[in-house]
Amino acid sequence: MIARWLGGLALAFSLAAAPLVAQAQQARPGGVLRVGIQSEPRSLDPLLVITDGATGHVVSNIFNTLVRYDANMQVVPDLATSWRVQDDGRAIDFTLRTGVKFHDGTDFDAAAVKFAFDRILDPANSSPYRTFFKPVEQVVVVNPSTVRVVLSQPWPGFFYQLLYVGGMGIPSPTAVKALGNAGFARKPVGTGPFQFSDWASGDRIVLTKNPNYFRPRMPNLDRLEFRVIPDPTALTTSLRTGQIDLVRDIPTHLLPLLERESALVLSVKNAYSFDWLALNAAKPPFNDVRVRQAVNMAIDRDALALAVYGKGARGSTSQIAAANDFHHPKKLPTFTYDPERAKRLLAEAGQSNLRFTLASSSVKPQLAQEATVIQAQLAKIGVTVTHQPMEHQAWLANVLRAKNFEASTVAGTGGPEPNSYVMFWTKDNPVNFVSLNNSELFDLVPKALGITNDAERKKAYHLIQELGAKEASWMALMEVPSNAAMSSKIKGYVHLPYNVSYFDEVSLGQ
Repeated sequence: MIARWLGGLALAFSLAAAPLVAQAQQARPGGVLRVGIQSEPRSLDPLLVITDGATGHVVSNIFNTLVRYDANMQVVPDLATSWRVQDDGRAIDFTLRTGVKFHDGTDFDAAAVKFAFDRILDPANSSPYRTFFKPVEQVVVVNPSTVRVVLSQPWPGFFYQLLYVGGMGIPSPTAVKALGNAGFARKPVGTGPFQFSDWASGDRIVLTKNPNYFRPRMPNLDRLEFRVIPDPTALTTSLRTGQIDLVRDIPTHLLPLLERESALVLSVKNAYSFDWLALNAAKPPFNDVRVRQAVNMAIDRDALALAVYGKGARGSTSQIAAANDFHHPKKLPTFTYDPERAKRLLAEAGQSNLRFTLASSSVKPQLAQEATVIQAQLAKIGVTVTHQPMEHQAWLANVLRAKNFEASTVAGTGGPEPNSYVMFWTKDNPVNFVSLNNSELFDLVPKALGITNDAERKKAYHLIQELGAKEASWMALMEVPSNAAMSSKIKGYVHLPYNVSYFDEVSLGQ
């Protein structure tokens, strides 16, 4: 209900004064934290590019958002100190922190927040988030420390949408105008605890301490170094030998090596992340829904998860992760391993000798492993799969943007807000690269955003998952646990099972 939504927001901003991590009070200042990442970011602009896991961990330290997550994945204030929901949920007034400076010395204010929203919503910028923020009608500067977001409908998940992937970081308008979109992507300017220093392509990204950060006595560290190490085994070895200090989300089968290291601390949590199978519904053979359903039914998801990630990963049963309250309670038919049914569907479609090409991106080595396992599983029903591994930039250009593919494995994430899993199923969404064309889904997904009754909202998202499973073009393969492995000298790091890391309260001990 609206009342519950408002009550939850009131609770969120009442936590503003609470310390996020108690250990930070005994922090030892200074030092360099070296973080290993498996892929190099395409861009450090959080508003114009869908961020992968590595990018999210970087940009969440350069930029602040209006709100952020606490240790329990609850929304708490960040650049906004409080907010008031008005007009039956159709307007939100944010009260902003005062005295905050961007890294270039310019002032953060309500005009900067409006600039950020307008930048997303401007069609000329081709932001992938534009469709996600479609309910935002306008952003109004009330005064320098108050900004109003006007919505076309109530939107209970709005605050979680602000934190999707790396979060809606607020950029310096002055820097964006001076550098242009391409320049800003390589030299970002925010208000965060660390400021951009250097980017050596293929090697590392360096951030240095922001001496004017608005949180007292933070950050504790002098510098963050994000070191690009694509090979998971090399990444693990670098952590074990002390060449790096922290790694997020290494392959599960490598965790036993780390568990035996007394100098390391390991955290594993249920996460909101999936790996997916994308089937291009606009191209033969996958323009036939029977073929899409057959391929999905011929995949043993539990076996796939075990082969790629090892113990702890599990095959998906619906489009929304089990950690999310809106997860469908039943295992939906096209998620069920049924090779005999798959063969019958292919026969009905005249595709008994089906052949297709399955792409994978280098952004995450497990995607290629999944493709080879799927290749072997489908061979059991007579389907020939050609695996096409691609460098990530080529994958982005050919698969995501040009839609020039038949099938692909994909890494993705959702979050506490159910819409983050299904928002791709909206009309004219540039991220609908599987070319889904289902009028019922196109109608239902936007409507579900504005439902404020909990039971009705859950019913709507269950139906969306059922319809999406029948379409079988954008299908979750497995739920991937989140892990963080780090040196025991690290203090104050909170492992959030999401593509974000807050290093402002982290310190290094002996």
